[in-house]
Formats: sequence, C-alpha cells, structure tokens
Amino acid sequence: MKNKTRFGFVTKSKTLLGRIGDIIYNTIDAYNNDEIYIDFENVKAAFAENLKQFKNNPELIDIDEFSANYVFARHMDEPNTVKEQKYLQVREYLNRKHT
Repeated sequence: MKNKTRFGFVTKSKTLLGRIGDIIYNTIDAYNNDEIYIDFENVKAAFAENLKQFKNNPELIDIDEFSANYVFARHMDEPNTVKEQKYLQVREYLNRKHT
C-alpha cells in the first residue's frame, strides 16, 4: 500500500526511526537491569582461606582490601563500573557475615 500524501516518506522514516530507537532503548534497559552475578559460596570459601592464612595475625584481615582484591583478580575483563558494583556487593556480604 503506497502512501500518496505529500512527504509521506518523512512520516514513514520517522516511524521507523522511532521503532529502532525503542528497540535500542529496551535492549540497553534490559542490559542495565541484569543482576550482577557473584558466586557468594566462592567468596565465602576464599575469605575462609584468607582467615586461615592470617589466624595468628587477625589484625591483618581487612574486609575492604579482600573485597577489592577478590573482585580485581576474578573480574579483570569487565568494565570498571561493574567491578565497583561487585566490590560493593562482596564487601556488604562479608560485613554482614563476619562482623
């Protein structure tokens, strides 16, 4: 079906661009809303190993430092914003479990 109105192609182009924009927006929104996966059992085991290594010097155990090192070592290939979110989640988890 042809649109024989004057400058009808502009309206069709605008509609098409609007649809493309909606698809891109929904894709980005879905990506941003994804949960950041952290294996907290692995965090728990690594922290327990850290506690075992420093059992004679408990003053050397620092949850913030461990969280930063854990995230940096296991998630090097991810963007800094994701690493920061993971660091905050690991730190919060360890503070709840070990304080």
